Amino acid sequence: MSNLKNNLRELLQKNNLSIAEAERQAGLRMSALRNIMRDQSKNPSVENLNKLATLFQCSITDLICAEPPGERGGALKKIEDFDILVEFANLVQKLVKENNFNLSFTQYSKIQKECYYYTIENNLSELDKNFTKWFLLKEMELCIKEK
Repeated sequence: MSNLKNNLRELLQKNNLSIAEAERQAGLRMSALRNIMRDQSKNPSVENLNKLATLFQCSITDLICAEPPGERGGALKKIEDFDILVEFANLVQKLVKENNFNLSFTQYSKIQKECYYYTIENNLSELDKNFTKWFLLKEMELCIKEK
């Protein structure tokens, strides 16, 4: 959780925002960000992370990875490992069929991007299947809530 907290602290400073103002602008309930910053929220929802990523114009991966968003250089501008993308496609196809999800291309692309970046940013040699499953399920929960 410290990566998230550190990155959020940096983004708040960079954007000259207080915690309360960031919560308001992101559309978070009062104390949602404050609880993350005080380590009282051990597992923030994808919905809240998505709102914060939108506010700061970054990805969820940017929020949770070890390197702050401004220090990543060009590592994410090109595809470094196509095998990870193939693993992703196979896993998501399996999960979509098993759970009977109706996944749009936009949703698929967003999930693929987040999972790929997470894998590369954490220097993993293969797709983090647990993160991918978690992220896909949280995204689908969010879509169901929005309907």
